[in-house]
Amino acid sequence: MTSYIILIVVVIVLIVCIIAMLSVFMQRKVVETSSTNSDIIYSGAANHFLNGEGVGGGLYLTNGKILFRSHKLNIQNHELALNLADIAEVRFYNTLGLIPNGLEVITANGRVEKFVVYKRKIWKQQIEALKITMLD
Repeated sequence: MTSYIILIVVVIVLIVCIIAMLSVFMQRKVVETSSTNSDIIYSGAANHFLNGEGVGGGLYLTNGKILFRSHKLNIQNHELALNLADIAEVRFYNTLGLIPNGLEVITANGRVEKFVVYKRKIWKQQIEALKITMLD
């Protein structure tokens, strides 16, 4: 019984360490290669949770939307575009309940999209500031 508890604790510690190392890795700036570079206000590496998988890629904030593009090393390659006008709320969450790097985007129809990002406070500020300017 005790050995199972120790094993579970070791696995949890390893998972937390891996996620912490990924957070450091995600500090690198993602460079967009499409012709919309001039539209990008803020960008960075991110994971988007899709069907239980943390899909790695780039997250881009433009004047009108949030765009996620997965990189080629994923099982679930995809793009996700959220219009800023459809976003009702942006909140924080902790990955695994411990690591403060999660960003939840809630749409007006109640859809929740979860991302792991670096500097989540900046992401939230940038998104909310753009939404305010859209109202003016």
